[in-house]
Order: sequence, then structure tokens, then C-alpha cells
Amino acid sequence: MTLHTIVYLVVVSLSLSLAYLIGKPSPTVPAPPQQPEAGDKQEAW
Repeated sequence: MTLHTIVYLVVVSLSLSLAYLIGKPSPTVPAPPQQPEAGDKQEAW
């Protein structure tokens, strides 16, 4: 594998990880208001 291929794979994996983390509500990050489930989860904490 070439260096460009390795860099490309790393960037793709990082972008997928960021998309997963942003799409998944976490207790430390306030959830967007368009998610109705966020209020119940925050009240549980």
C-alpha cells in the first residue's frame, strides 16, 4: 500500500467515526433539539 492509500483510509475512518459520534447522543454533549428522546435521557442522568 502506498502512503496516499493509508492517509485516505485514515481520513475515511476518522470521518465515519465523527459521523457516528455526532449522530449518537452522548451525556456530555447536548443533543440537538430536533430529537424528542434527548429530554428523557437527560432527565435520567
